[in-house]
Amino acid sequence: MAVATSIGVVFAATLTAAVGHLYTFAVHAAPGTLTQVGQIVMFTIPGVILGGQIGPWLQTRLNPTTVRLGMAFVFCALGVFMLLRG
Repeated sequence: MAVATSIGVVFAATLTAAVGHLYTFAVHAAPGTLTQVGQIVMFTIPGVILGGQIGPWLQTRLNPTTVRLGMAFVFCALGVFMLLRG
C-alpha cells in the first residue's frame, strides 16, 4: 500500500513539474528548444517504463548489500562526473 501511495505522489509531482517546464519552454525558450526537449522526452519515457519493470524484478533477486554498494558506486561516479563537468 505504501509503495502504491508513493508512486502516486511521485507521479503527481512529476506531472506538475513537467507541465511547468513545458510552459516555460513553450513561452520563454528559443524556437528550437521545445523540439529538442520533445526528442529527449521521447527517449526518456521508454527508459522509465523499462526501469520500472526491471528494477523491482532485480531487487527481488539480488542481495540487498550488493544493491546498496552498487547504488553507492553509481551515485559516487555521478558526483565525480558532475564535479568534473562543472
